Amino acid sequence: MDAVQRFRQRVTRELGNRQGAERRYSGALRAAAVAYWRTRAAAGDGLQEVARALGVAPMSLRRWAAQEPAFRPVQVIPDDRREPRVVVTITADGVRVEGLDSDTAAQLVARLR
Repeated sequence: MDAVQRFRQRVTRELGNRQGAERRYSGALRAAAVAYWRTRAAAGDGLQEVARALGVAPMSLRRWAAQEPAFRPVQVIPDDRREPRVVVTITADGVRVEGLDSDTAAQLVARLR
């Protein structure tokens, strides 16, 4: 069974025969659809084709992809140096702070808000 059939079976299990505005896809279904679209897009397939195969509206698929969090994994590595660390901080507003230790940079950014 391929990914499209599995997706459609999950939709049927979760949503039954609901149509139109009654169809509320779960986060897991949305994530599965977006992951499938990204896989197919890497192979050169377009949004319309993938949405049609999955049985969802193209705009819904596009919106689901845009709503995915843009977080990336981060690893914190302890630093045993005794000197204060110099950090570079860039806020969502585009303010860039360099050359301060982390405590001072945090205080400055807090005051700028």
